[in-house]
Amino acid sequence: VQQRLFRRLFLTMTYSESSVDYVVTNAFVTVPRGDMFRSFSTQLSTALFGRITTSLNFTRGRNSSSISGFEFESEQIGGEVSYRF
Repeated sequence: VQQRLFRRLFLTMTYSESSVDYVVTNAFVTVPRGDMFRSFSTQLSTALFGRITTSLNFTRGRNSSSISGFEFESEQIGGEVSYRF
């Protein structure tokens, strides 16, 4: 979803999720495992002086698993400045 704010700012938000099923086998045992990953991202961007674009980004992800030890959460914050010739 992208929304213009105050004529010059753009807010972009995305959400995604995916699931993966694993099966680990060896000669003695078979272990099924299922993971679900969810991610939310937001970006605030604007153009400056017609040629410069700046943005701030935030992403949060979470992986849940049917087996303990494979779960994690992550957060990333970043920024970008680009110049167009």
